[in-house]
Amino acid sequence: MVGPAGPELPGLGRLRSPLVVALDFPNLEEAGRVGRAVAAFSGMLKVGLELFLGEGLRAVAELGQLAPIFLDLKLHDVPRTVARAVQVAAGTGAAALTVHGLGGEEMVKAAVEAAEGRTAILAVTLLTSLGEESLPGLGIGVGVREEVLKLTEVAARAGAAGVVASPLEAPDVKETFPGLLVVCPGLRGWGHGPAGHRRTMGWVQAYARGADLLVVGRPVTEAADPAAAAMGILAELLAVPGSSTGRDEG
Repeated sequence: MVGPAGPELPGLGRLRSPLVVALDFPNLEEAGRVGRAVAAFSGMLKVGLELFLGEGLRAVAELGQLAPIFLDLKLHDVPRTVARAVQVAAGTGAAALTVHGLGGEEMVKAAVEAAEGRTAILAVTLLTSLGEESLPGLGIGVGVREEVLKLTEVAARAGAAGVVASPLEAPDVKETFPGLLVVCPGLRGWGHGPAGHRRTMGWVQAYARGADLLVVGRPVTEAADPAAAAMGILAELLAVPGSSTGRDEG
């Protein structure tokens, strides 16, 4: 396959590509069909809440035989509970796991320590469904950029491998915290809208703005030929300056 290499993931090494295909299906039959088609072109396969609630950790174990698993559960609870959940997830071989940065430094640190280097912990900053006007009602007295950077600092102090943020904030995050991975979700393209994501853009623009991992769902999973769609995305990313050999971290 010709395409850009992905970033280095702690404990796993360099991923085969920056593309993370979101397998947002209710069952393993559908997820496995697409997963098998795109695994060769994906740095990771994402197991989110829909598939996890439908199939549980079985989804991680089975799909993990195809490609590293990005387990997107956005854990947010007291530190001890999160730590115990991370231990279970790490035991199944999940390569990366999301927690909410709003849980605080102690919670994120508990997740990192419980992972013991087996699973990369990624802290969600602000959901991409939220806009500037959403923040006052949540008791947040600063703008989106400031809040994202504040939560990224929490993640960095806690030892997380990276953060989940929108591509609009990716350049600021990379400039301020160059050692952290930036994961951008809900990327759009080829006639597919943002599907509830308000702070988003296309995968080419996101990659050019510094995103290390690009989470793409429907443009791949709803394509007549998911493998061809994944290859098409990688071909477009190759046009981004500096993409041919992947991104150096730090």
